[in-house]
Amino acid sequence: MIRLFKNNEADFSHNETVLSEVISCKVTEEINEDYTMELEYPLEDTKNISSNLVTASIISTPTIDRRDNQQFRIIQKETNSNSISVQSQSKLLADLKENRIRAMTIVGKTRKEAIQIILDNALDPHNYKVGDLDTNTNTNVILEVKEGNLLSAIIGLENSVLSEYGGEFIVSNDTIDIVDQRGEDNGVVIEYGKNISSIKETIDNTDLATVLIPRSGDYRLHEYCMESPNVNKYEKRYFKEVDLNLNIWDGKSEKGEGQITLSEAYKIMRDTCNKMFIEDKVDQLKFNYSIDFIELSKTEEYKNYKILETVHLGDTVYVKHKKLNLDLQGRVNKISYTVDSEGITSIDKIEIGFSRQSITDIINSTIKSIQFTEQNILLQVSSLDNTLTSKIEMTAEQIQSTVTDTKNQLQSQITQTAGSLTSAITDTKNNLQSQITQQAGQIQTTVSDLNGAKSQITQLNNQISSKVDEGDISSLIEQNAEAVTIAIHNQTDMNVTFDSSGQTIQNGAFKIKDKNGNIVMWVRSDGVVMVKDLYFDNAAFSKTSNLSSALANMEGITLSNLGIGNRLTIHDSDFYIYYNGEGGYDLNDYVRTVAYKLLQDKGLV
Repeated sequence: MIRLFKNNEADFSHNETVLSEVISCKVTEEINEDYTMELEYPLEDTKNISSNLVTASIISTPTIDRRDNQQFRIIQKETNSNSISVQSQSKLLADLKENRIRAMTIVGKTRKEAIQIILDNALDPHNYKVGDLDTNTNTNVILEVKEGNLLSAIIGLENSVLSEYGGEFIVSNDTIDIVDQRGEDNGVVIEYGKNISSIKETIDNTDLATVLIPRSGDYRLHEYCMESPNVNKYEKRYFKEVDLNLNIWDGKSEKGEGQITLSEAYKIMRDTCNKMFIEDKVDQLKFNYSIDFIELSKTEEYKNYKILETVHLGDTVYVKHKKLNLDLQGRVNKISYTVDSEGITSIDKIEIGFSRQSITDIINSTIKSIQFTEQNILLQVSSLDNTLTSKIEMTAEQIQSTVTDTKNQLQSQITQTAGSLTSAITDTKNNLQSQITQQAGQIQTTVSDLNGAKSQITQLNNQISSKVDEGDISSLIEQNAEAVTIAIHNQTDMNVTFDSSGQTIQNGAFKIKDKNGNIVMWVRSDGVVMVKDLYFDNAAFSKTSNLSSALANMEGITLSNLGIGNRLTIHDSDFYIYYNGEGGYDLNDYVRTVAYKLLQDKGLV
């Protein structure tokens, strides 16, 4: 059934106003063109609802394909003495045409993502969204959206998603998709043999090409030209030149960026011609059949074309042309169908044909595609005085964006590859630069000046290290789960490691200071320990202590002066005395030998 809704309706599931007295209703849709509906209704209808057929109201009608009932917004109304006629357009197309968007640049997005970005940046909020039909993953596109309406930004002739990505759009109520190609190939075949008044035929051989002559400057293929598989199906050969203007390396000087070898150029020439035959079909006549099914149904030939009532927009149809002895391949480019008051649809007119760009446009598009693939993309914007410049450069290997301020001698740059992301800021005036480099297994940050001073932090999944360099001196801190190492690179190459066993110092000395900054203990680089003062508690003097054991086992000790507090207790055999270089005596021998002789010499014994 055909239903009428208010201009601001959000719920289209109810049947509050059903147009049950429709005089005529015709829906027309054309590939990458408009999607419209014309309706005529009695001025004096029995339900007195014709007065509600006003501009901006919404009419919902059944479809002939798999889409749900489609919504159309009334954009024009005409009244005569007996009826009201309204012209309406797909609600989405009509509404997006009235919405606005600011100028913007979309880089590195898929076709589907680009549509959603445009919809998200509308000045007037809405409920329209991109659908899920598009599976194209191409992101090698830079789209310069101009200030204007949303519809032009999506499906306009220039600077739109459709013009830059290509494809065919599909509207279904609140969603819009752009796909590579609408319709299906179900093997539908018809024969055209004689003129029928209800079928209008147009045949055009403009820009027909069955032999292509590719060249680039003075370079030609060894075989000179490429022939179409269909070259013998026509009364003569149709020649066209294809000038590709490739950047070919001469093989003598140094190969420049973006240049290709001669063998690569020959391959591109052959591939391009084959593509023009197979995909662009420059070897096929342009044709169009406009079929009026209302008139055709009254003829005997209707049975030969009845299968066309099952096709949908974009479907492939094969035409066996008996007079030209050609097998033509076309598509359903336009469909009109009628809807009665009960909601029953029937085909009104179908246009089947094959059309393409002019041969010049095909060649230009091909050249653009080759240059886009073989070289790089550069987008650059500069201020009027050329002191500020921002640019994005894309190649197959990387994307690089740069912003330069020549007046203040500043530059920032981001470089992205499949395996790394690097951002850098350079201040030439102050000789400073900072950089962050990120890979899957590492992040590294660096700050440096152009005089050689540099600090750097490197983070791995199991280690962090930081380093500072200046001249011939550097310091390093390296940390993992088990240890922290501090190193200084100068004349000594000293390093300190903290781990579960404690602190280890290599190739250097260390000092301990008190709270006043006085050195109280230090270790020289030769391993000698220096102590300003030393205190032992009572436990250290125990006979079982390590100190007592160390002192007891020393071979000797030399003291300038030894003072005894209360008493010195020592075994006489351990008290060893040197006398006049005569050797050593224990205390007992010294008394009996030396002391006794001294007393004897004095006459005391």
